[in-house]
Amino acid sequence: MVELPGVPEAFTLFRRPLYHVPYRPDLAKKQQEKLDQALKDWREDPEDVERIIHLGRQYAYMGQYRRAVAIFTMGLERASEDPWLYRHRAHRFLTLRLFDHAIEDSRLAVKHMTGKPDEVEYSGLPGSEHLEIYSLHTNTYYHMGLAYYAKGELDEAAGSFRRLIEVARNDDHTIMGAYWLYMILRRLGEEGEASALLETITADMEIHVSANYHHCLLAHKGEMDAEAILSAAREESSLGVTASGNGIANWFRFNGQEERYVELLKEVVSTDAWSGFGYIIAEADLHRMGETP
Repeated sequence: MVELPGVPEAFTLFRRPLYHVPYRPDLAKKQQEKLDQALKDWREDPEDVERIIHLGRQYAYMGQYRRAVAIFTMGLERASEDPWLYRHRAHRFLTLRLFDHAIEDSRLAVKHMTGKPDEVEYSGLPGSEHLEIYSLHTNTYYHMGLAYYAKGELDEAAGSFRRLIEVARNDDHTIMGAYWLYMILRRLGEEGEASALLETITADMEIHVSANYHHCLLAHKGEMDAEAILSAAREESSLGVTASGNGIANWFRFNGQEERYVELLKEVVSTDAWSGFGYIIAEADLHRMGETP
């Protein structure tokens, strides 16, 4: 009898099951401790929205995305106008390839955060707790743009990423928006805006978490070597391949190498980093092209 790897957490756009990818043992132990503490804190005050959000995030970091969605939904039953709950649920709907739900939640997050000051969002990943790179507004527009992009609704995606750049609080935010906006503008034939966008990207930008995206944009600008970026990403990790692989795949496409473009997208989706945004977009592009991974 064949032993199944467990219950799928999600399915690809090609209807293939996706299973939880475990952390390496040291990080798994640390993340389990964080989840256990989040559960303890929530049980002490189960109506507290911040504790609910924290608990949902910890489940997501353990790869339990459907459970995270359930936790955020529970929170929305208590606080139906909280933009943070919509922002986080949108992210996990995106992970689960439920793009329409991700867009709707992102719109609701925008509705309830409009007119209010932006707030810093701490990193919840093990080993990165000290980072305060992200924010409510920027992450909301980021996930909205990605969901539109995955659906092939490029004008709407471009609008979301433009808005992200407008509200950017640091260079990482700018790169997060510019990376995807550039790819979209080239697809839309907006060569002038695409070129102007690249001119705003410089090698001396202060980048903490978006180095892969930054390097890819510099390759498109002609200031870094595409093959070298790809080689470094392969040595880095599966997640590095999904981040850089998508950008370099597009570099090949825009330079007339369509076969290398498709080949590299297939390499991206051959990794185990299926929750990565580069993976999701590569999967969506292959699906639209009718290319089986």
